[in-house]
Amino acid sequence: MLRLKKSLEFNENSNWAQRSDCYVWEGVTCNEGLVTGLDLRKNNSTGDLTNISTIFNLKYLQSLNLPYGFANIPSRLGELTNLRYLNFTDARFTGQVPKEISHLTKLSKLLTLDLSWEAFDQPLKMENPNLGFLVQNLSQLQELYLDGVNVLVTRNEFVQDPIILNAKSLRVKHVWLGIPSSLIALPALQYLLLSINHFVGKIPKHPNPSTSLLEIFDLSHNNLEGPILESIFEFGILKTLQLSFNKFNDTIRGHKFRGLGQLQTLDLSYNNLSFSFGTNDSMVTYPPMLFNYLSETQFLSLLNNGLTGDIPESICNEFTNLVVLDLSNNSLSGRIPACILQMSQQLWILNLQRNNFSNSIPDVVLVNCTLKTLHLNGNSIQGGVPKSLTNYTTLEILDLGNNNMTDNFPFFLMSISTMRVVVM
Repeated sequence: MLRLKKSLEFNENSNWAQRSDCYVWEGVTCNEGLVTGLDLRKNNSTGDLTNISTIFNLKYLQSLNLPYGFANIPSRLGELTNLRYLNFTDARFTGQVPKEISHLTKLSKLLTLDLSWEAFDQPLKMENPNLGFLVQNLSQLQELYLDGVNVLVTRNEFVQDPIILNAKSLRVKHVWLGIPSSLIALPALQYLLLSINHFVGKIPKHPNPSTSLLEIFDLSHNNLEGPILESIFEFGILKTLQLSFNKFNDTIRGHKFRGLGQLQTLDLSYNNLSFSFGTNDSMVTYPPMLFNYLSETQFLSLLNNGLTGDIPESICNEFTNLVVLDLSNNSLSGRIPACILQMSQQLWILNLQRNNFSNSIPDVVLVNCTLKTLHLNGNSIQGGVPKSLTNYTTLEILDLGNNNMTDNFPFFLMSISTMRVVVM
C-alpha cells in the first residue's frame, strides 16, 4: 500500500498524504489485516493504472473504485480474481467502450460492473464489440451500470445473451437509446433504472408480466407518452414505480392497482393522468378508491396531473404507512379534510399547495405528531392559523402563503422548537 501511495497524486487535505498508517486511510477497507476494498476516488486521486502496478498485488481485493481519468485497462487487472465490485466511472475512454473488458476472463466472481460516463456531451458507445461480447466472461455479473453509454442492441439481443439474462440490476442514464422490448422481459431482473434518458414513444409490452421479478422500475424524466403499459399493473412484487416527468396521457382504471399490493413508492407526477373507478366504471378526474389498493405505500406523488374535485375521506382510512403525500399543482377543491391532518401521526411531508382549497385549516389536536413539512401555499384558504398547530412539535416548515387568510402573525408557533421556516 505504501508503494501504491507513491504512485498516486492526492489532494493536500487527503489523509493519505498526511498519515502513514494505511489502515486508516480514507477509501481503504481491511478485514483481518488484508485490504479488501479500495476507493481511489474518495481522495480525488489521479494516476494511470499502467504506473500503479502495485495495486495488482492486493490479491484479496473485493471492491475497487478506480481513480478519475485513467485511459487504459491493463491486462493485469484480471489478476484481482476476488473482485466482486469494479467501478470504471469517468475513465478517460473515448468513443467505443474498450474491448479489453472482455479480456478479464479471470474475474469470475465479479457481481457489479460500473461503466458510467458523465461527460454527456461526448457519450461512449457500445456497438462493436457489443454488450454481450464485452461481458461474455463475467459469468456471475448481476449489476450493470451504463450511465451515459449508448448501447446499440438488436431487438432480441438482451434475451439472447446468457450473461445479461442473469442480470438483477441494470441502470442506464443520459443516452439516446430506444427501450428494447427484450430489456423489460429479462427474467432475473429486479431493478431496472432508466431515468433521465431521451426515450420517446410507448413503454414496450412485457410478454408474461406475472413472472416478472421487478421490484424497482424507474422510467422518470423521459419523453414517453400514450397509456401506461398495462402489464406494469401485473408486476406483483413491484415496490417502486417511478413514471414522473413524462407525457403519459391515460385514464387509469382503479382496479388495476389490486395487483400492486406491495407497492411502497408510487410517483406519477408531471403527467396528464385521470382515473376511472366504481361499479359503472364512471369517469372521474380524481381517484377516490385508489387508496384501497395501496395500503403498503409510503410515498405517493400525483403532483401536476390536473386532478379535480374533493379529497375523499378514504385517503385517511387506507394509508396506514404513508410518509410522503404530494397532491400539489392540481385543481383540487373544497375543504381540506380534518382526517388528512390526523394522518400527521405518521406523515412527514404533506404538500397540497397550488390547488383550489377553500374554507379554513381544520383545527385538529394531535398527540405524537411526526409531520415535518406542511405546504398549503397558493390556495383560497380563509380564516386564521389554528392554535392546535402548536401540537405539531416536529414541524420544521409551514408554508401558508398566497391564501385568503386574515389573521395576525401566529407568534404562538415560536413554541415549536424544531420550526425553521414560516411563510404567511
